[in-house]
Amino acid sequence: MLLTRVNQATEEQVEEVQKQQRLLRDPALTQDEEDLLAVEVSFPPERFINSRGASIDLEKLREETVAVFCGIGNSEAFRESLENLELEIGYFQAFPDHHHYHEEELDAIAESAREAGCKHLLTTLKDLVKIEKTRWDNIPLWAVTTGIEFENGQELLDEKLEDLTDLIHKQRDVRAEREEEEADEEDDDEDDDYDEDEEDED
Repeated sequence: MLLTRVNQATEEQVEEVQKQQRLLRDPALTQDEEDLLAVEVSFPPERFINSRGASIDLEKLREETVAVFCGIGNSEAFRESLENLELEIGYFQAFPDHHHYHEEELDAIAESAREAGCKHLLTTLKDLVKIEKTRWDNIPLWAVTTGIEFENGQELLDEKLEDLTDLIHKQRDVRAEREEEEADEEDDDEDDDYDEDEEDED
């Protein structure tokens, strides 16, 4: 089980998820508590990037007033991650997940951003690819790139993945040996048929 955004959850919330996970444990599939793997990860912001691939450090916009919009499943988590960067969010607009933007909507966002004194527009990479512009109404448009950090369970995950890789290699070797044996048996059968044909001709 992968627990994401644990850096934005309280200890009580993480413990509650882990408790539910233990209740769902299937004894037929898990031998012990260690087999019930829970990896905790977070997705920290790394840089701001525009649609042309140019990027700037997070520090460049620290304490700047920005306008934020997004069309993702958890818009509040996105907003919180930006607030943790010490950005001043002067305007925020959340759209439904997988939203496709119209020019009128983006014009309205830019106008609201300008009225709020925002110098930059910020969104997610998922949203930026639908817009494909570096500026809107002369306001720079950036997306936030994120990385991945393991908060807990990385070593155990690495061990499990290594075990799984070894198992796959062993199964591949067994399959190759079986196919080789079957090929040898087919060759032997063909040789026997050839010998029988020669005897019939004699």
